[in-house]
Amino acid sequence: MRYTVLVSVLGAIISAALALFGLHSWTALKFAPVIGASLGLLYAIFGLRRYNLPLDASLEDYRNAAGISDVPKLHFWFAIRVGLILTCVELPSIMLGQQIALAVSAMGCVVVVCVTILCSWRQTNSPVKLDVFQFSGEIGCLAIFGWMTFVVATESRPWELAQPIPWDVLAKMIFAINGVVAILSAVLACFALAAFSSVDRFLAR
Repeated sequence: MRYTVLVSVLGAIISAALALFGLHSWTALKFAPVIGASLGLLYAIFGLRRYNLPLDASLEDYRNAAGISDVPKLHFWFAIRVGLILTCVELPSIMLGQQIALAVSAMGCVVVVCVTILCSWRQTNSPVKLDVFQFSGEIGCLAIFGWMTFVVATESRPWELAQPIPWDVLAKMIFAINGVVAILSAVLACFALAAFSSVDRFLAR
């Protein structure tokens, strides 16, 4: 599909979401998609002209010309493997009690983030570039999981539960927590590598 069409549609979706969830205005929702689609079209044309591509170029044509690879997918699977390994290490802590298991799980989340970013840094030999779809997708991922975390933390308040959590439910919680943290770690790793790559390209000029 044409790159210009995809970016225009993405601009319309993002602007409509901002008008609906950010401004809470039905009036703004009527005009926001048109404005977003127009800005997305201008951005797409600028990107194609920057790499001397025709206006009917596809997304793959643009990514090949800009040197953008499918880096987020690689970091995603690596983070999932790290999360699974940490989960297997954390599960025996359930036998030591609920509080210890939750504390170990919290420390494991920090380990997943740090190991994912560090190992991604060492394994990435080429500069990392993110296109508008990868960037907006990762921003959306952070927003969704951030909102979910806020709701869970403010509404359920698991640290205030007086009743003990059954061991099977606790095991599922550890799996779920590490899975979510693995996804967020992959997103943060991509952002960090892309930011440092941009700085390196800027300093190399």
